[in-house]
Amino acid sequence: MDCHGTVKDKYDTTAGNSVMKTIIVLIVTLTGAHGEVIVSGPKKVTGLVGHTVNVPCTYNMLYVDNVKYWCRGTLRSKCHKKASTDGSVVDSRVSILDNKLKGVFHITIKSLMKEDAGYYQCVISRNFFFIDNSHDVYLNVSTDEDVQVSPSPKPNTGDLR
Repeated sequence: MDCHGTVKDKYDTTAGNSVMKTIIVLIVTLTGAHGEVIVSGPKKVTGLVGHTVNVPCTYNMLYVDNVKYWCRGTLRSKCHKKASTDGSVVDSRVSILDNKLKGVFHITIKSLMKEDAGYYQCVISRNFFFIDNSHDVYLNVSTDEDVQVSPSPKPNTGDLR
């Protein structure tokens, strides 16, 4: 019986369900898991061995000042950073340029090798419980000149960092 004289069922989980719903709403809101697109880009890009490929990753302008990075792998915990807008990671063939006016960062990979093929991620660092947002990209590297390669537009150099 509660303080109002109502008999409580010992299996009543209303309070527990309410707390759980609140926690779920909080997690979904704070992690961006509710459908907000934070970072996007192509699902697959193709380049030729020995050539250069450019991967554009667009992002929500709310994250213009966040660190962006490019890493290899599908699990973020095992994703090896190749380039970062904070300059912390350097791969001599990979560069990253952030056009903050347009909300797009470009990853450029030079002198492609067959071994470069695989899954990568465009990532926005959110510094929220180590939960970053990412977009998976498959990099296909071909030796066949007849294969249609992804266009590699030159990044606009206006306000790049």
